[in-house]
Amino acid sequence: MASFGRLAVRLNEDSVSLILQACLGGIAKNFNVIHLSGWMFSFSVSCKNFGFMIYKLRSFSCKTFAIFFHL
Repeated sequence: MASFGRLAVRLNEDSVSLILQACLGGIAKNFNVIHLSGWMFSFSVSCKNFGFMIYKLRSFSCKTFAIFFHL
């Protein structure tokens, strides 16, 4: 799951997919992002090791947004 704290962009499933691609690598459409509510989105990854890497990262921030990762 991903939640956002600070935003300078409009969030939807496509924009979150592109943000994940920019932060984590991979291909945007493969994250299968689903809007849960507010600024919370679920997404999937293809392998367990990549999931653990994201879990250890915990968050990413820049001038445009702050994203927090949750299991």
